[in-house]
Amino acid sequence: MRAAVFKERGRPLQIEQVADPTPGPHDLILRVRASGLCGTDLHLTEPGSALPLPSGAILGHELAGEIVAAGALAAASFQVGERIAVLPHLCCGEASPCRNQGRRFSCSRMLTLGLGTAPGGYAEYVRISEGGAHRLPASISFRHGALVEPLAVGRHAVELARLPPNATVLVLGAGPVGLATVIFARLAGARHVPVSEGVAYRRALARKLGATAVVDPSQPLQPQVVD
Repeated sequence: MRAAVFKERGRPLQIEQVADPTPGPHDLILRVRASGLCGTDLHLTEPGSALPLPSGAILGHELAGEIVAAGALAAASFQVGERIAVLPHLCCGEASPCRNQGRRFSCSRMLTLGLGTAPGGYAEYVRISEGGAHRLPASISFRHGALVEPLAVGRHAVELARLPPNATVLVLGAGPVGLATVIFARLAGARHVPVSEGVAYRRALARKLGATAVVDPSQPLQPQVVD
């Protein structure tokens, strides 16, 4: 298959032929139909990055695709042709606590797709765990399905906050995860969700997605209240 392969920091990814992935018992193989470009991916490839990324790594942890093969045990739950959004943890399915308690993100052998430990979605095919596979309704496109992972980060943040009724939630930064946090905070019943963001078009997006006030942190404090 073809993949966009990392070689060294400061250089563009190289399109190369690499081996097709094969599934373990609890795995699925997807044909990648959409893959997001995360800021983390950019930072990993920049000179001076504090996170090591081995040469030959395949990035991409925001993705969606269709099943083309399933491992022996995963085939009991998934079928070839199903449309899937991915949460990018690669769980062995055999070790505790994921096997005994269903806590997939606590797998003692877990790898993360696209961050150097397991190949990610910048390729024609990718191996994922059945525990990270979430079926996409026909009404949701693959492009939108690739947004499930960053949206889930915002939702998780709001759930961890355990907001009281009519809470006020300050969001610092209106990048994708910040915007997701705005959305889910409002859905959780937050009354006031101000956003601090230095980029004008992102402030506009925050207003559109539910922020009740926006602030440019480089300017004197003059909140723009949204009706």
